[in-house]
Amino acid sequence: LADSYEMDISFASTDNSFKSILSLVPGMFLEGFEELKSEGTMDFSGKVAGVYADNPATMPAFSLICKVKDGMFQYPDLPAAVSNVQMDLAVNNPDGNLDNTSVDLNAFHLDFGNNPVDATYHLKNLGQMLMEGKVEAKLNLTELATMFPMEGLTMKGLFSTSASIDGRYDSVAEIIPAMDVAMKMEKGYIKYAEYPAELADISFTTSILNKTGKMQDMIIHLSDFAMLLDGEKLTADALISDLADPAWDVHIHGGVDLAKVMQVYPMEGMNLAGKIKADVDSKGKLSSIEAEKYEQINTSGTMTIAGFKYSDQDYPQGLGIESAKASFDPQKITLNSMKGNFGRSDMQADGTITNYMAYALQDDATLKGKMNFRSSMVDINEWMVSEEAPATTDTASAEPLEVIPIPKNIDFVLNSSIDKVIYDNLELKNVKGDVVIRDGKAMAEDVNFNMLEGQFAMNGTYDTEDPEDPGFDFKVDVKDLSIGKAYAAFNTIQILAPMASRLTGKFSTDFAMQGKLGQDMYPVMSSLSGQGLVNIVQATLQGSKVMSSVSSLTKLSMGAEEAKKVLIEDVLMNLEIKDGKVVVKPFDLKVAGYKAKVGGASGIDGSIDYTMALDVPAGSAGAAFNSFLTQYGAATTKGDKVTLNFNIGGTATDPKVGLVGTDAGDAAKEAAKNAAREKVASSLEDKTGLDVKAVSKDTVKQEVKQAVDSAKSEAKEEVKKATDEAKDKAKKKIKGLFGGSDDDGN
Repeated sequence: LADSYEMDISFASTDNSFKSILSLVPGMFLEGFEELKSEGTMDFSGKVAGVYADNPATMPAFSLICKVKDGMFQYPDLPAAVSNVQMDLAVNNPDGNLDNTSVDLNAFHLDFGNNPVDATYHLKNLGQMLMEGKVEAKLNLTELATMFPMEGLTMKGLFSTSASIDGRYDSVAEIIPAMDVAMKMEKGYIKYAEYPAELADISFTTSILNKTGKMQDMIIHLSDFAMLLDGEKLTADALISDLADPAWDVHIHGGVDLAKVMQVYPMEGMNLAGKIKADVDSKGKLSSIEAEKYEQINTSGTMTIAGFKYSDQDYPQGLGIESAKASFDPQKITLNSMKGNFGRSDMQADGTITNYMAYALQDDATLKGKMNFRSSMVDINEWMVSEEAPATTDTASAEPLEVIPIPKNIDFVLNSSIDKVIYDNLELKNVKGDVVIRDGKAMAEDVNFNMLEGQFAMNGTYDTEDPEDPGFDFKVDVKDLSIGKAYAAFNTIQILAPMASRLTGKFSTDFAMQGKLGQDMYPVMSSLSGQGLVNIVQATLQGSKVMSSVSSLTKLSMGAEEAKKVLIEDVLMNLEIKDGKVVVKPFDLKVAGYKAKVGGASGIDGSIDYTMALDVPAGSAGAAFNSFLTQYGAATTKGDKVTLNFNIGGTATDPKVGLVGTDAGDAAKEAAKNAAREKVASSLEDKTGLDVKAVSKDTVKQEVKQAVDSAKSEAKEEVKKATDEAKDKAKKKIKGLFGGSDDDGN
């Protein structure tokens, strides 16, 4: 048709061999399929009639019938057959409306040796999901090995099941069919030939009962579960009821050897070992947890772990627990002791974990705890490698670091005491303090440690609330840190303070810094901001191109080595990081034996913009230096000293030095403006007695105007007075020319 297909198709294939239907099952494509013995017939028929269209969606009516009669198959070289296979299956849709589809498995039967399996199933109306079905089966697991290839696997035991369902399934309305299911295992046994461990004496009885179809009337009972895992006995009993508000009554007693579990159920790429023994009893309802009414939950018991080891392809470093002991109650898990390792790092811990039941049963619940953590060495580098590269204990060859996200539903306080922490190329010693994990953040509170011959006290936050945009906010108090070692260790100092590469000495600081981190865990330099004080008791700057340039420019008498030497003593520097620059307020130092004051800024692009005021004794200036002063007239003499003002621009590796009046940078101009303002303010204070810094700009302007007006008036008066005196003298001289005399008798 124009926008659809009209069809009327019928098909049928009768009296086919039963083996042909087996070929449709992918699991039957096994070696030896051609030699598979088979008997029985299969009839297959169906039809499709009506209109098919995409828009609006239209389906034709359809039906499918499949019948198997007296089917049998037997694997070559195996003594027993699966026989007496009977099936009558019909799928029907009378009008193309999928809701009206019905599925009828009117009969299904087969015999596993002497063990029969029977089933029926009827589904009507896919919209309402009305169903009814029954299953009856008895299996001797020992006989399965005589019917199916199970090379290397030995199974024994008697398994039986009887199940019936009848009713409607609607997940939205929380309606399920009434059901009565019973399963039982007796004398079960499982063993793989290549592994020594065996599961023996497996037994359990399970019942699932719901007489009404209502969620609250569901009862699931696992009773008398027991097994021996290579001699280790484990027993359990569990009753779960009311799926609308789940209630449980669970008892677990015994031990499990995980290495033997892995032998029974090997998992590729995973290594698991250790013995876990538990005696746990728990009874309660989910609503009590949600309401935090933990006193209504009766949970108690103990658990011990010994020799636990875990590793896989993603975490080859592995996690180990040498020993651990914990006890339970409704409110908390108390970790009495734990000793183990994660990778090369050792650990000991004890403490409490709360809200653990809500965390286990609710997606949005937060696991809380307070733990004491001790270690002789923690190697963070082992766990901070790229996803593409395997982890390695050789930290020097590890791939670039990547962001470690902090879980948002973990609220932990770790009171830590660690002898040594290895992070990137740093080694922290005697680490003590609290690490708080909360809301996707890791916060250091009163953390103290030694590093690079200095002492650190730190408070701060590592924030991965948005793992794609992590950040940090730290405040550190550092005592006696080696400048050279700090430069070598911190790429931030290398970028923001390149001059530190030539400094020898130590410094202390009280500094706060904030910023973003890249996905490689290194700071994003353009995002940094910070402020603080840096105290340098004594440091020397060697090989400075700046001082060589000053010497060459001024012709000052400096020794070749002295010209390259800067001495910093008892300096308290005020630093601020903003707009991609480190701004340094003026501080005093000695340059080739002369006093100097320096201030300005360094950029993350390597640029520098500093001013330097250099005091030189005038009497010691040579002829070349005096010629320089005469040429530039850029010096001011104060007593026996000459002060030269320089601008230092360019880059840290290629500095450009010039006089403020000839090649002044922005910092120098700003310094000159500030000096001019100070001079005007001082003058006004002398004239008016007004504290200019303490009043508003409007007040200052008014005082300046008054001072200027006053000065103008005084000047006019002086001019007028001088003019009148000159006029009088002129008159007297004219009178004298004509024979007269002036008032003085002349």
